[in-house]
Amino acid sequence: MEEKTLTPIEQALVHFYALLILAVRLPDGRIAASLASLCELLQIRPHGQVQRILRDATLANQLLQVVVQTPGGPQTIDVLTAWAIALWLTGLNPEMVAPEKRPLIMALRQEAADVLYRYFFKIGFDQASRPAADEAAPLHMTGAEGYLHRPAASPEEWFAAAADAAKGAVDEMIAAAAAWVQAQREREQAWLRAQQERERDWAQEQQNMMCESATGHRSARRGPGSRRQLKDKCRRRPPPLSSSAGK
Repeated sequence: MEEKTLTPIEQALVHFYALLILAVRLPDGRIAASLASLCELLQIRPHGQVQRILRDATLANQLLQVVVQTPGGPQTIDVLTAWAIALWLTGLNPEMVAPEKRPLIMALRQEAADVLYRYFFKIGFDQASRPAADEAAPLHMTGAEGYLHRPAASPEEWFAAAADAAKGAVDEMIAAAAAWVQAQREREQAWLRAQQERERDWAQEQQNMMCESATGHRSARRGPGSRRQLKDKCRRRPPPLSSSAGK
């Protein structure tokens, strides 16, 4: 579960059959639904579902916290990304749900993500034609369960919406990866420069020690002037170590 609290760029009550789902559109284009809203549809406790989701590594990454606007002011809620709704419901124990609610599980698994993405990305209807929260869209009945049915988006519409939604997130990931690689390269170059400096200092120290040791013996034979020349030679730093890595 992401620890950062996100602020949606859009929130709405989306009609799903004769029911409503509180959903949000995130800055990176992802669509998510309120977990409490989904649990309310199925009449199950949200707290237990949060714990179950957190035990699943795949689902845990899709459980987010967002701030939504309510009549009582901003509130932080848990939301589940639209793509993870089907996976979450697949692991739901049917015995936890009332028998009359079990057909709704199948409907949510098959259509929830489609309905949410179509709503926020305006696939199949204009912005002005979106149903208000207190208005039921004109739909027709289908199936033995009597649930309302919305025509599914075409594959072209589905993948176009998915591509648009994912583009921003992919670009952000690529930029973050490039920044990380650049930072690693800069740290490595800084380490190599420091290592070369340490090697030069060590070489200078060794040369000074050798020269100082030799000075005492040679100065006795060559006189004071020769001793000063040897000391001057000892003070010279060795040439930098050649290395292409530090360039």
